[in-house]
Amino acid sequence: MNSPAFGSVVVGVDGSPASQLAFEVATEEAVRRGAPLRVVTAFAHRIGDRGVPSDPAIVATLVTEARARYPALTVDQRLSDEVPADLLLDEAKSALVVVVGTKGAGPLREIVLGSTSLAVTTHARCPVILVRYDEEAGGVFKRSVGPVVVGVDEHGDGVAALAFAADEAMLRGTHLVAMHAYEVPRMHRAERAGSTATATETTSPATAEATAYLAETVRETQAAFPRLRIVQKVVSADPVAALLREAGQAGLVVVGTRGRSAITSMVLGSVSQDVVHRSPVPVAVVHTVSGHRRHGD
Repeated sequence: MNSPAFGSVVVGVDGSPASQLAFEVATEEAVRRGAPLRVVTAFAHRIGDRGVPSDPAIVATLVTEARARYPALTVDQRLSDEVPADLLLDEAKSALVVVVGTKGAGPLREIVLGSTSLAVTTHARCPVILVRYDEEAGGVFKRSVGPVVVGVDEHGDGVAALAFAADEAMLRGTHLVAMHAYEVPRMHRAERAGSTATATETTSPATAEATAYLAETVRETQAAFPRLRIVQKVVSADPVAALLREAGQAGLVVVGTRGRSAITSMVLGSVSQDVVHRSPVPVAVVHTVSGHRRHGD
């Protein structure tokens, strides 16, 4: 089958270590959702690491093993000579979610995602789960049955991310941690430094405002998922640092991002990108306007 399959979990696989990790995550995601697994391979290019052609033998072995392990799972493949990013974006038009492996390349690995990962994450019409391959850790990412953690910012980017994260938490049989991190304005920090008041007293108005904002943002999601336990956390901290602290006990981190402008086409939001590069668990990136569908829809 060479045309996109509606309602599938799509994964880009070329046999590279990064794509093999992505395949594991995608397989588990498809099983949880009761959805078909769609394995796409650009045989003339590499979807994970760069510069080496795809390895069809490894891809075939992965597919065979998945079918044997999960007999009820529908697995189909698409082989193409298209550019990997174009191939995955075509599939993303009708996918439930796309899963892509990524690993940094050279000294810029902490700044810029791989070209395929960046293109798919920026332009896909559905949520994208990025699975980081860490060579220094032997390519092994932390597996956890912990909660789903979602970042909620003040720009409203977290609304679609909240819905996706809630769905994921229900699928995984766990709870959701909705985190809002705010930073005290510089002038307020200066005032605090010269004040005899405690940090709690000085930051309490900001904390109260942030707490009210998070509660209001979460309210609609809680109403849509009445059986889901949502833990709300408000912290005065750098958003990346706060999310990474929670990621240590999480099964998945979810972040929102804002669209497809010329700037975002070049560089994904700094928080999203920093979290992807440093998270010990997979990270789902969800656009503010997302084509996400709840399981069962």
